[in-house]
Amino acid sequence: MTTMFQFENSTFIELLKAAPEALDFFEQEEHSDYLQKAVFDPLKRGEAIGLQDLDFSAFSLRNVTTAENIRIWREDFAGWVSGFNRIIKKIAAEPEKEAMFF
Repeated sequence: MTTMFQFENSTFIELLKAAPEALDFFEQEEHSDYLQKAVFDPLKRGEAIGLQDLDFSAFSLRNVTTAENIRIWREDFAGWVSGFNRIIKKIAAEPEKEAMFF
């Protein structure tokens, strides 16, 4: 026989208060001089770019993600969450036959 632990509401609330703030998945877009010189300027001149020659540590996600991409991602994510919540709300509650933590 297994022992079921009790859910402590006060402990849960304290842990919730101590949780760090949610971080935004995308940082604000930022121009990269490296990408400008190594990628965009050569492309404007019609030159080929070798991906093996790029220094991928010289730039980050914020240098290649536009504000429009971030807006689209947020809207898409909000749509998925809304749809998921709508489905969950339609599921009927059923009592468990055995005692469980949640």
